[in-house]
Amino acid sequence: MSVEPTAAPDAAALMQARAWLESADRIMVLTGAGGGLGQAIARELAPDCKAMVLAGHTPAKLEALRQELRSQRPDLPISLVSGDLRLADTRSRIVDAAHALPE
Repeated sequence: MSVEPTAAPDAAALMQARAWLESADRIMVLTGAGGGLGQAIARELAPDCKAMVLAGHTPAKLEALRQELRSQRPDLPISLVSGDLRLADTRSRIVDAAHALPE
């Protein structure tokens, strides 16, 4: 059974995040990007960031989101990290992915 998220990202929080991203070239690291609020936030903020690291449990969902975002913005560098944030290895790979993106 699939449950669709009913909550939308808070509009004020998105405006604040967008202003922060626009104030300088920023790399966005987003966990939970495979679905729900994480996915919705990625869609909202992708136009305003320099590069993205999308992290989540399911590689196929992350890849689908990357393809969707790149269809709207082909020049956006997007790295994917799949894994469990409770594990140090996953957290290290997220940091490494962020450092590997263009400055």
